[in-house]
Amino acid sequence: MSARAIILTGVFFLIAYFVIAQDYQHFFNEAKKALGEKRYQEFYTLIKKAHELHPYHQTILWYTGVAAALNDKQDEAISYLTKAININAGYNLDDPNLNAIRQHPGFQQLIQTKNKLNQTLIHSDTAYVIQDRQLHLESVAFDPVEKTIYGGSIHKRKIIRINSKGVVADFTQPEQYGTGSIFGLKVDAKKRFLWACSAAIPEMQHYDSTIAPALFQFDIKTGRLVGSFRPVDTLRHQMFGDLVLDSKGTPYVSDSRNNIIYRYDFERRELRPYFFSKEFWSIQGLCFSEDDNKLYIADYVKGIFMLDVKTMKLSKVNAPYDLSLKGTDGILFYKNSLITIQNGVQPNRVVRHFLSQAGNSFMRYEYIDNAHPAFGEPTIGSLPQNTLFYVANSQWNVYENGKIKDPAELHPIVILKYVLNEGK
Repeated sequence: MSARAIILTGVFFLIAYFVIAQDYQHFFNEAKKALGEKRYQEFYTLIKKAHELHPYHQTILWYTGVAAALNDKQDEAISYLTKAININAGYNLDDPNLNAIRQHPGFQQLIQTKNKLNQTLIHSDTAYVIQDRQLHLESVAFDPVEKTIYGGSIHKRKIIRINSKGVVADFTQPEQYGTGSIFGLKVDAKKRFLWACSAAIPEMQHYDSTIAPALFQFDIKTGRLVGSFRPVDTLRHQMFGDLVLDSKGTPYVSDSRNNIIYRYDFERRELRPYFFSKEFWSIQGLCFSEDDNKLYIADYVKGIFMLDVKTMKLSKVNAPYDLSLKGTDGILFYKNSLITIQNGVQPNRVVRHFLSQAGNSFMRYEYIDNAHPAFGEPTIGSLPQNTLFYVANSQWNVYENGKIKDPAELHPIVILKYVLNEGK
């Protein structure tokens, strides 16, 4: 598919997405009204229509399960409720509308699942605590040469550096080089570059909607800007959320609003469209397999996809277990497994999923952290060798009426660290 075709397809899909969103919201609202008036059969019909339009929405899944229970469809009810609970373990299983299925064998299993999902599991250690409470750190990248952590700030529009002794300093000044909010960061340890992607969002200080999303390249040693690169297309509302480097150091950037992956062309010095699929709803993190043959893509709504780089064939990475992969922000590849940092589930969790030999499906999983007390929306991490570093409490919930809260109302920023085993 040509770059132009990718762009046009992305635009048409975005329009279609908003139309679908309006339709499923209509059916959902009508279904809730029917439930309130105890028109249970109509409630079931309407919520099923909402589910057909948005089969991944946890609240729609929950109410579809409730509707099935109220219409004596017990097995169906358990199935939908299980999917909903694995996304949000806060749903109330004491709801009287579920009375008809309480004796179903699957209901006790559902209670056990909910309790397990809500357990606090702590395996990580605190690596760094940053006292700038208005920083709103989104991402970290580790430089194994200098043993230095780099962090991208959403609100203050800058990159910080934490040296091996834990001293925090600015790598770039706020708004320097015309950056917007700093999202993904990656270190090219061999070539000694730091790559960063940036976009303009209302949460950043001195918000300016005209600032275009861009990829920035820095010399790590000097801090000098090597170059900044904007997409060759003219799509509006782009949101560069994360980036990854292949083994040759080529950057790939995810645009979560248009669902296009961009690749930096070193010869042309351009950021060009690389891949798009109508399967995507909202792409986030990216990571390559060790041989670069597979590009894993986190879709915030649908889960994890795998792109075969040689054939450019996209497939969903499925699992034989119910634990949802929805709400995955950052992903990292480690020894034929994927680490998912999930802030779109409740409670938040970080999980290691072990891949099949072919790398196209998951076989089993183990928790790294779940409901960690430091969590305030974990986001993007870095994995040098066998040590995971990730932001524990990115501060997306610290704004009121477009303004960031007073530092006295906020918490310090926490970066967690976890040493992985072979996991065989």
